[in-house]
Amino acid sequence: MKLPVAFGALGGLLLCAAVAASSAPAAHHLDSAGPVRRTEPAPYRRIVPAPAAIAPGGPGYTLGPRTVIRTTAGSGEVRAIGEQLAAAWRRTARLPLPVQETDAGAGTDGIRLRLDPYAGSFGEEGYRLQSDDDGVVVTAFRPAGLFRGTQTLRQLLPVGGAPWTVAGGSVTDTPRFAHRAATVEAVRPGGGGVARLERYVDQLALYKINVLRTRGVWTGDEYRELVSLARGRYMEVVPEPRQAAGSAVVMYARREGASPAERAKLAQAVRAGARVILSPADRAVSVRRAYEWDPGDCLPGVPRQAVLGVAAPPEYEQFQRVLGVAELGWSPAAALDWDAYRERLAAQGPRLDAMGVRYSRTPEVPWP
Repeated sequence: MKLPVAFGALGGLLLCAAVAASSAPAAHHLDSAGPVRRTEPAPYRRIVPAPAAIAPGGPGYTLGPRTVIRTTAGSGEVRAIGEQLAAAWRRTARLPLPVQETDAGAGTDGIRLRLDPYAGSFGEEGYRLQSDDDGVVVTAFRPAGLFRGTQTLRQLLPVGGAPWTVAGGSVTDTPRFAHRAATVEAVRPGGGGVARLERYVDQLALYKINVLRTRGVWTGDEYRELVSLARGRYMEVVPEPRQAAGSAVVMYARREGASPAERAKLAQAVRAGARVILSPADRAVSVRRAYEWDPGDCLPGVPRQAVLGVAAPPEYEQFQRVLGVAELGWSPAAALDWDAYRERLAAQGPRLDAMGVRYSRTPEVPWP
């Protein structure tokens, strides 16, 4: 059952609370005026969002003309994930990368995508990635987890060209929050149409965004195309709520802090089983301020278990700020560190450039 959603701004944060009974402190710093110096992180320390656990080391795997992507036999869904990975890499590495279905234990070289029915601890979106000189194995409990793992794998492949080597090591990863949203605008005439939309959805998927909030006027065909794109990337499409008389959506405009009445209303909703989605409210907020807060510990009276996730507000047109929200939604609280994040964000610069992403080279990030 879909829950109605209530939006409000509390304590400098835009708050979204699903106000229906169910059966089931941020640091703000001023940015330095000048550019910061950059240290190139190792491959596994460039991943955005930061994984739950990494273990770099050992020889890596180099893709070549004989590399095969092997998928779980009998699963068309897993094969489709393999085909998406192959298509993304063929454009850059210019390798054939055939996709083959194989039974467990057969053909362990190359890239192997496998479902493990005993890996329930990974949940819907978790995965394990292992790379050595024999190949790369991505293991998950559900197809969505395999897809998320392939997005990490894509980030481990160099941007600059051959040799196309995936560094040796492993990643074990699960999301902190189930809801990680960004806004998608309606297709504009002359704006590239469906091709532009597909590129943007792919870019969001690379950083493990899993909810697309729509804004603007969409035709039926455009909306169906978006839903189809999202389904293939294990994303959900949710229309951006609007406040209207008699609707289930309530908008709050305060930005200077919550009144006692607002806090009481939120606490009551949480006690009734509300789930909360948090988002930075200030459209002019810097990359650092957009990142330096903990969604699981930022609102009095809202326990971690009541937080469903995070959403980049519609005003976040600069992609580098969306990445910060993606990390807040995926990465464990212990991994949320500005100094480490800005280095990883900077390391994404060449990849963003190669994908044609529009972003601002803000001075608090040591872009290459």
